[in-house]
Amino acid sequence: MINFNGLELQVLDAKAPLTLAKGERKLTLRIFIDRSVLEVFANETVCITKTIAPLEANAVLEIRAEGDNANAKTIQAWPMKKIW
Repeated sequence: MINFNGLELQVLDAKAPLTLAKGERKLTLRIFIDRSVLEVFANETVCITKTIAPLEANAVLEIRAEGDNANAKTIQAWPMKKIW
């Protein structure tokens, strides 16, 4: 779970302060998911890294906004190559 309440970014149980510039409403997220690592970069300012339970081969990513509307300008995904 990734949550932003206007004052902080939360990724699972980790939190980091993050505020937008006055009048700004754009939140840019870069999310990297490896088999057992989740990294979230927000507005090129904050990064939170968490270890997660290993994902299954057919794992699904779901993106949604709760409590208000959100527009996704660009969503891109690339498979990561195995290193072994």
